Amino acid sequence: MTKNKSNIILTFDDGPHPVWTNTIIDLLDRYNVKALFFLVGKKIAQYPALVNKLITRGHVIGNHTWSHKPLVMLNDKRLHAEIYSCHQYLLDKFNYQVHYFRPPWGLISARQREVINSQFGYKIIFWNKDSYDYLWPYSRNLYDTITRAKKDPCILLFHDGIILSPLFTRKHMVATLKKLLPLKDSKIDFVLPMESE
Repeated sequence: MTKNKSNIILTFDDGPHPVWTNTIIDLLDRYNVKALFFLVGKKIAQYPALVNKLITRGHVIGNHTWSHKPLVMLNDKRLHAEIYSCHQYLLDKFNYQVHYFRPPWGLISARQREVINSQFGYKIIFWNKDSYDYLWPYSRNLYDTITRAKKDPCILLFHDGIILSPLFTRKHMVATLKKLLPLKDSKIDFVLPMESE
């Protein structure tokens, strides 16, 4: 990390998605930026070519459960099944070992965190800046994000998948990325979690 630049970790939840994930990969490739994608297991099974593309392009994949159920509503058996199914599918089908986890909607109890850590050894990663890319263009808040991220890495939450409705669009997210990515090297260092610790 460079101290006189902002350090931003780009994270994308709920994918992969055949349109938006491909769009993101192409944008990130253009600027040689790597990101952390928290994928949903049933969508991994639906779009395996996209998962292979993420892996071969050097992006990091995190576990976002198999079906995006709120964990606080699950008993221990169902909690384990949701996480294990996604974990094992990535291992079996892609030979990919996952190290990061993000609970759907960021909802998780302290006890569940302990269980997940003891059973999977995951580092649980939340975010400290929500882009609200499902509501409006985030670019109007870019300057604030950049200046604040000079002290601690800004973990920026985006979404490439569509959970609530197939009618939702991610065009705001793409517009924001198009403003952020050109700032690489001049104002921003885009980092991954292991680089920021």
